[in-house]
Amino acid sequence: TQATFDFDNTMKLDYNTDAFGEDDIIKKIEAGNVSLPLRGTLIQGSQSLFGLKTEMQFGRLRLTTVASQQKSEREEITLQGGSQFQTFEVFADEYDENRHFFLTHYNRNHFEDALSDLPQIKTLFTVQNIQVWVTDTRNATENIRNIVAIADLGETTRTTNTNPDLQPPAVPVYTDLNGDPLPDNNANPIYGKLLADRRTRTVEKVVNELRGPNFNLQQGRDFEKVTARQLSPTEFTYHPNLGFISLNVNIQPDQVVGIAFEYSYGDSVYQVGEIAEDIPQNTDTTTQNVLFVKMLKGTTQPVDLPTWDLMMKNVYSIGAFNVSREDFKLDIYYED
Repeated sequence: TQATFDFDNTMKLDYNTDAFGEDDIIKKIEAGNVSLPLRGTLIQGSQSLFGLKTEMQFGRLRLTTVASQQKSEREEITLQGGSQFQTFEVFADEYDENRHFFLTHYNRNHFEDALSDLPQIKTLFTVQNIQVWVTDTRNATENIRNIVAIADLGETTRTTNTNPDLQPPAVPVYTDLNGDPLPDNNANPIYGKLLADRRTRTVEKVVNELRGPNFNLQQGRDFEKVTARQLSPTEFTYHPNLGFISLNVNIQPDQVVGIAFEYSYGDSVYQVGEIAEDIPQNTDTTTQNVLFVKMLKGTTQPVDLPTWDLMMKNVYSIGAFNVSREDFKLDIYYED
């Protein structure tokens, strides 16, 4: 049939007992959409099956056999005091993919340290302003910019590019109280070289310039150039102290995610990427300028590149909302 839903498409061939003699073993044959109802409660039957069902009789023994594929799921919900109780199970590799990202490797490396004395968060890192960009797939007309997302922008460790002239200096430019290098546009030579080369600012020339001998970057690995949409404040959240974002929109595997943010550490303010308001958009279609941001996710995600580690893999969805903290119970099992 041309029904909208699969459960409306039914087919059943029935060859029943009227066609068989009283002494025949086979009493009934059904093919297509069949069911196996059971009277007892110890073993529960199934209603939405697709396959072959036969009923046979050997003297006083009646036998029903089914070879089928189950086309439904059984879900048990317990209600108590007007609330719903439900059991869930997730495995370690079922994390919330492409939704939660560390801003930099500095934030990833200091994540557990910052949470070592809960409820206090041990860090002086505080995000003050952040903008998130994703590849535009909606043909939007507002908050659209040509962006160049660069994996190593602002990074001090775990760089993706192999150009020795773009590596962070041996002595960090900025450090935290423990002497660890802080992320910033000036933490490595990339941003300075971008500003010095005016050709990198124009949308028509930037790709060739970044792939050329001055930068020797690889598109798809070290950088991406896309038309991107700036997410509204309702489309993402961020933790200002731990330095990660959580997206409220679905990100497709080939979409690019880029960020620009300002943060304070102690009395100083630092910046990674370019804030849109600081680089006005050129309305001349022949010489449109680009915005340089830090890449969190490219069109591909090789697991051997540092950007892979920026996607958080410790956040899981349990498919529930308005969960009561008091009645929530979580058991974690480690299988050796």
